[in-house]
Amino acid sequence: MMLRYIREDDVEKVALEWFRDLGWATCTGPSLGPEGYLPERADLGQVVLVGRLERAIARLNPAAPLGAREEALRALLRVEHPTLVQENRRLHGYLVNGVTVSTHRQGRERGAQVRLVDWSAPENND
Repeated sequence: MMLRYIREDDVEKVALEWFRDLGWATCTGPSLGPEGYLPERADLGQVVLVGRLERAIARLNPAAPLGAREEALRALLRVEHPTLVQENRRLHGYLVNGVTVSTHRQGRERGAQVRLVDWSAPENND
């Protein structure tokens, strides 16, 4: 009897094909690593592509002050809850509703939403 194993590489190839079929630009994880042809991470343990995320936040929130965009990025990257379920719930809220940040206009502090996803025009997302 011959045993068959599913390798992570096989799963990744199928997933990348599905995303390409949906119109997404794709590449493999190692290609974004420090030695890859599109290096966007300092090491392979870095999960978030911070530079790409910063550019997306700026593109989706052109009227937001730089400080507000930076505050949203810090909130998104910070771990705030001890359990994965709680943390996933928080991040899901950010994706759906945006990140609430403090801004100062005309000497007054106000709350503002920094969007992470353009739900009305998905083609604007990275």
